[in-house]
Amino acid sequence: MTFISEMFDTSIDNILSFNPQVPDKDILSVGSRIKVPFKCNCINGQFLANNFSYKIISHDTYAKVAETYYANLTTVDWLRANNIFPDNNIPDVNTTINVVVNCSCGDKKVSKDYGLFLTYPIELGENLSTIANMSGLSPELLQSYNRGSDFSSGLVFIPEKDQSGKYPPLQMSRDGTDFFECASLLLI
Repeated sequence: MTFISEMFDTSIDNILSFNPQVPDKDILSVGSRIKVPFKCNCINGQFLANNFSYKIISHDTYAKVAETYYANLTTVDWLRANNIFPDNNIPDVNTTINVVVNCSCGDKKVSKDYGLFLTYPIELGENLSTIANMSGLSPELLQSYNRGSDFSSGLVFIPEKDQSGKYPPLQMSRDGTDFFECASLLLI
């Protein structure tokens, strides 16, 4: 948990508040997936994401960072686009890179009932049906928040309940426009 809290710049207590199934903060079962809360912001007026900072360890590559440390929540292409180092020449000493992870705050055209979303990396064997069953939400609702996704790979956004077990509504600014800073969850 310490490693995860450092990677995603949040406290262990904050992580545990979304993961009541974790009985011991010092022990995680291999292959378990946990939810990690983070801020979702509009980046450069273009898309919703968070920019995490990662300190390079000797012999790290963009592929290792994306696939191993960030559980496919980002991609090699995103790391290339948001950093100045080429894949084969990332300095080992005192180097920090940007790790951009997409997120969603909701969509008032779909529903104002959902304002907290899980950024969900699809694992091998999962599809729209299995994700709908896991989340308890209809395939139609999931598709409406993930236009263009075939639910076979990549990331999808799933409405999620807060710590009280309720779906928080979409936050709107006072002028009625979308509110582009919200809490999101990662599933790693």
